[in-house]
Amino acid sequence: MYLQEVNNMLDIHWLTELIREEVHFIHPYLVNNYCFLLICAKERTIHYIQSPVVLDVNYYEDIVESVKKRIIQNEGKSIHASWISHWVPINMKLMQVVFLCLTCQTPVEGKFIKLILDYIVRNVGKHESRNQSNHKLLDACQHFRLTKKEKEVANYLYENVALKEIANHLFISIQTVRTHIKRIYSKTGVRNRIDFIRKVQSY
Repeated sequence: MYLQEVNNMLDIHWLTELIREEVHFIHPYLVNNYCFLLICAKERTIHYIQSPVVLDVNYYEDIVESVKKRIIQNEGKSIHASWISHWVPINMKLMQVVFLCLTCQTPVEGKFIKLILDYIVRNVGKHESRNQSNHKLLDACQHFRLTKKEKEVANYLYENVALKEIANHLFISIQTVRTHIKRIYSKTGVRNRIDFIRKVQSY
């Protein structure tokens, strides 16, 4: 799954931070020298860059320009000297498209680079979906004027957490949890958890 299939409301700063975390996690699996780039090909700007080694400036700039050129030409991969690159497009706000690029020193199989990119993009997509859900829940809680404690219970309800676990997380009795849930259902006009989740998702 590529991020062009996810809602195109991504913020570049949020995306940059998330990619930085993902790159840190997969770093041990990249035994060869590598360079991650987050590029806006249209504006020719670089939003993020990460490499474990200090590269020769001229050589590095040559790699970056080569990647930009290949992206603009809409080619799926590029081989520059002893480096091979792959990238995926990511839709952003205001119809902006950026490219997450991974360039590795050969010998590295292109399939391996694609797997790394797919892994990162998949995780970013999951975070984005969760982020959208949190916004919907927040909007619903504000609309129905839930109290602070009701909002906390509503969050666990939406995540489909069991009553006993909700009670343990909030340090309250199960009966108190049931009371909060009853009030939440009353305010939102639903009869059960499934209806509550559907109501939130409609926002």
